[in-house]
This record gives sequence, structure tokens and C-alpha cells, in this order.
Amino acid sequence: MNRIDRRAFGLGVAALGLAGAWGAAQGQNPAPARTAGPRVIERFKSPYNDIEVVQDGTRVSLLFRVGRCLFTESEYDAAQPDFLPVEYTRYATTALIYPARPRRFLENGLGGGRTVSYLHRHVPNLAITTVEIDPGVVEMAKKHFGVREDARLKIVVDDGRRYAMQTRVRYD
Repeated sequence: MNRIDRRAFGLGVAALGLAGAWGAAQGQNPAPARTAGPRVIERFKSPYNDIEVVQDGTRVSLLFRVGRCLFTESEYDAAQPDFLPVEYTRYATTALIYPARPRRFLENGLGGGRTVSYLHRHVPNLAITTVEIDPGVVEMAKKHFGVREDARLKIVVDDGRRYAMQTRVRYD
């Protein structure tokens, strides 16, 4: 990464951090109202994951269970559909600061589909391909997280590395 790229990246990350801090100071993205507590709305065992979908108020979470531990893969807040509650999803979108006019975006791993749903909504000229190895994850994303394929959003069930090595499509 050359000096200009590092500066642009640093400015982009700093801008995201400041925007998040400003929004929090202005009362945006408040914590959701609590209800009686989280409840499991679906459990699904796939060849790759033990999946739980948990609802707590307006938030729905996609969790992967490994032994006795639960890992948050994705989270969606219906009261704030444009907010990305899981921190890494906010950072993942910074990749779009590099290409001048991004046209094609490849994501490896769908999870609950919040990152691609966010990009699909806010970058209208972006063609998005998401590769997810686990068909159970795709099913849960469509069923509980509002992920919908269309002319600009394509989901491929495959190993992401294999797909990236075999496709002839070039992504920005």
C-alpha cells in the first residue's frame, strides 16, 4: 500500500469512527428497548454449523454454536435497518473507498447478509456476488434477515476460495 493509499484508508476509517461517535452523541443508534429477554426462534444444524437465530426485542441475531460457546455472526435491528450493529461489518464497507466507481463487489461469507443488504441499498450501481459455503446460512439469511436476490445481488453456494480462483469475473 503506497503512502496515498494509506492516507485515504486512514481518513476513511477515521471518518467512520467520527460518524459513529457523532451519531451516538446525537442519540442515533440507541440501544434497543429490552423485552422479556432473548428467545431462540430457530435452531438449524447444517454440515458446517450449529446455527441459532435469536430475537431480542427488535434485534435478530445469527449465532454459530461451537461446543458451549455462541459466536455472533450477524445481527439485524428492524427498528434501525440502516445501522450495522456488528462492528466488523461497519469496517468491511470501507473497502469501497478505493475504487473510483465500484461496479462489482465480491463477498466471501454471507452470514445474515447485513453487509450486502446495506451495500445493495446504499450503492445502487453495485453488482454484488456473495459466496457462502453453507446452504443453511443462506436459508436463515433469507428467512430471518430479509436477504433477497435480484439482478444486482447474487448468492452462490460454494467454497469462496474455490469460486474466486475459478471465476472469470473481475471484481473491484
